[in-house]
Amino acid sequence: MELGRLFYGSNLWVIAGCVLGVLLLAAEAGWRFGRRSEDEKLHGHVAGITAATLGLLGLLLAFTFSMSSARYDHRKQLILNEANAIGTAWLRAGLLNEPLRGGLQKTLSEYAGSRIALYDAGLDALRFTAAVERSEALQRLMWGLVARVAREDARPGVVFGVMEAMNEVFDLHEARVAALENYVPAGLILMLITVAALSLSLVGWTAGLAGRRSHAATVLFAVLVTVVLGVIMDLNRPQRGLMRTGQNSMLRLQKSLNGEASATAHR
Repeated sequence: MELGRLFYGSNLWVIAGCVLGVLLLAAEAGWRFGRRSEDEKLHGHVAGITAATLGLLGLLLAFTFSMSSARYDHRKQLILNEANAIGTAWLRAGLLNEPLRGGLQKTLSEYAGSRIALYDAGLDALRFTAAVERSEALQRLMWGLVARVAREDARPGVVFGVMEAMNEVFDLHEARVAALENYVPAGLILMLITVAALSLSLVGWTAGLAGRRSHAATVLFAVLVTVVLGVIMDLNRPQRGLMRTGQNSMLRLQKSLNGEASATAHR
């Protein structure tokens, strides 16, 4: 199984349970190794290395969390930007003469639906590909209508405004697709788990050399590290998981466009 799909496609609770188990086993292994050591002079040296490793772990977790959070915010902003761009294009299309006005506005309404389907596809590769292909087919249809506008409409300002709005809609399509595929590298997640396990083993080693430990403190630290790692992975699941980007702005846009289309049909 591909490493990225293992971390981002599997059940998050299962992954968290496995990570927690690995960390606790590492701490126990370190404790037993430390208890078998007969050189008590190692305690100060190992304690210093443990402190440095924990500092490194904290730095790596903070850095990776920042990467995940930035990607999450970027995906969320792109949804808002795309909804605004589609809405703007729909309004500018209203300046055109029939039948181009109705054709372009109807296609833009369908396009908003295809963008909602893109989000709803989640990790289903077939649905995701189908939504992308549907969006691109509607883009070709809309650009054909815009080309007719350029040939038939004698108002340069209106033509330019419609073309500019449509270009922004098309650009945001690729930006959203790229953002959905832009995960924190799975190799970095694996490295974090490895460094966390080594850190817990050093903590256990230090405790073993001292001859005493706190089970509650060790478990609490392992749980905290697991929670942070879980949040980092969940932030890279924008279409599923506990922290989703959502698409309320796109849903509101679709409702608005459908309402306008219905009102126009009854005039």
